[in-house]
Amino acid sequence: MASTSVQGITSSSSSSPPLYMYDVFLSFRGKDTRNNFTSHLYSNLKQRGIDVYMDDRELERGKTIEPALWKAIEESRFSVIIFSRVYASSPWCLDELVKIVQCMKEMGQTVLPVFYDVDPSEFYDVDPSEVIERKRKYEEAFVEHEQNFKENLEKVRNWKDCLSMVANLSGWDIRNRNESESIKIIVEYISYKLSVTLPTISKKLVGIDYRVKVLNGYIGEEVGKAIFIGICGMGGISKTTVARVLYDRIRWQFEGSCFLANVRDVFAEKGGPRRLQEQLLSEILMERASVCDSYRGIEMIKRRL
Repeated sequence: MASTSVQGITSSSSSSPPLYMYDVFLSFRGKDTRNNFTSHLYSNLKQRGIDVYMDDRELERGKTIEPALWKAIEESRFSVIIFSRVYASSPWCLDELVKIVQCMKEMGQTVLPVFYDVDPSEFYDVDPSEVIERKRKYEEAFVEHEQNFKENLEKVRNWKDCLSMVANLSGWDIRNRNESESIKIIVEYISYKLSVTLPTISKKLVGIDYRVKVLNGYIGEEVGKAIFIGICGMGGISKTTVARVLYDRIRWQFEGSCFLANVRDVFAEKGGPRRLQEQLLSEILMERASVCDSYRGIEMIKRRL
């Protein structure tokens, strides 16, 4: 067992960073990808412990986007935009895109385009005669938008500008590529980016990086082995915070993970041991686990973990 003492950590007076509810917001056209690529990407992200917002409804013509969806975009670290052949034919998707670009500019949100079955060059402005020759689906969609929004062509222009801007960002062109391999690459990239991004709770804490580095050093010495690390010190010096930051930094490296907080207090409560066992099994196995009693919980942990 490795043990280290943690000194007190003080708060910085720097301005507060954005508060994130989600790691990833998925923007996609439901009729194209909901039941294939998007659902598979969503499942793989969730399996890695990544919090994902995926709206599974198809907005009916004439309805507007609910404020809750705007809020979800604002409260996400990353937006992954899955461009499919009919993405641009949906005003709802294009309104989402505009909001995402706004968050990228004003809040520093990371935007990652995925070109599912469409050529990225379709987003660039070209000569109209070339548009007709190449029969570009996205240009065809905007011809229809200009007819439907004759009284608000500025809105259509804004949609086009945002499409062109996002198309120039670094992302993935996965046309004619293996879907499972493409999803693996995307999930690994997002997992890595999240691992090097300090959780919001740690951004105000002075000295957190050094303490996390010390603990991470113990883990690095025991690659491939089960280890126990004890964090010692008096109450109120942020031992739990240090453990949480380390957990958030490395959890992406594992197929399953779980952070059990306040174990002593929960364990002392009636039914506490059983609830802790259920949380451990449910979060690592990514499924609802029901434990009748703590003795059966021990056997379930031995058998399934």
